[in-house]
Amino acid sequence: MIGFILFLIAYLLILPLTLINWITVKTKKGFFLETALNIDIFANREFRATWNKFLRKSNGYKFGEKGETISSALGKNQRDETLTRAGRIICSILDWLDKEHCKKSINLNINNKMSNKMILVEKEPTEEQAKAIAEASAILENAGLELIGTRPPRR
Repeated sequence: MIGFILFLIAYLLILPLTLINWITVKTKKGFFLETALNIDIFANREFRATWNKFLRKSNGYKFGEKGETISSALGKNQRDETLTRAGRIICSILDWLDKEHCKKSINLNINNKMSNKMILVEKEPTEEQAKAIAEASAILENAGLELIGTRPPRR
């Protein structure tokens, strides 16, 4: 019972304290965006069971990593094609509000597991393959590694 009472108090205080804090801070630029980001990170962790059940397939990237936003987890599942219909709808809405929002929100510093899709280039890559190679190269670069070559075609 005490936990529920504390939950209600915390819930009731969040909006007035946010507004009081906004009045108090000197630099207001980005204040609400930063607050939204903090709530997003909290919601990803707190509601992970719900997100994992309804927004991703069973083999998808799990929501709830500490410090990660919902959009980052959505983006990782979008990249790996493991979103459920509900997850795809949410990504579509976010991507409509902010072009490629989920993809841009991927945080590679949190549980960075590369997609299980591998590309073997035997000839000139398709546009989709070239894009995937560029993405893999960027991931390697962020990890301090470099893509130095590809296997030559078989003859």
